[in-house]
Amino acid sequence: QHPANDLALRSIAVYGTYLGQRQREHLEGIFHCPILNYYGISEIAGAVAEECVVCRGFHFPPIVVPEVIDLVHLKPTKGDFGELLLTGLLPYCSIQPILRLRTGDLVQVVRDCPVDKDISVRPMGRISRSLVHPNLGILFPSFLGREVIDSVDVVARDTTAQLTALCLSSTFGPPRYDVKLDMLEGSEAMELKV
Repeated sequence: QHPANDLALRSIAVYGTYLGQRQREHLEGIFHCPILNYYGISEIAGAVAEECVVCRGFHFPPIVVPEVIDLVHLKPTKGDFGELLLTGLLPYCSIQPILRLRTGDLVQVVRDCPVDKDISVRPMGRISRSLVHPNLGILFPSFLGREVIDSVDVVARDTTAQLTALCLSSTFGPPRYDVKLDMLEGSEAMELKV
């Protein structure tokens, strides 16, 4: 029996880097409890969103106003993907107000969560590491590349050897993949090299 089974944990909170589905399932299998992701930025006090167990989106506290803008027109999006903007509310931002901070993070808008009626988002990676078309918008979010790589046994690191190695993941260090967009015979083709 594994020592983690004796801990009787209710949940484990992770933050600081992306946790892929394979890594989440691995940790849940060891600790026998749900793994909850947190998303936050240091520029705005209180800008920490907790992953909702119902919609798997991230809900911000009432002291932070999230917005999502379209990557092409830089206006509030009516679509599913865009860049996350955050505004801190009083009293936490009274010394240094920050309005509509562009985070550089690509998010998916999650609608109709029964837990929280406000906007909920699902981080999809950094815009600078995603494949973005100037007219079409997002084509390949960086988190999707990490999910694909983590799902390939030959590429993904083995974290089952020791409990202390659980913090290791294929998301640390330089990317081991390359995504490029080419025009082939009048149509666009995307290639993922691992």
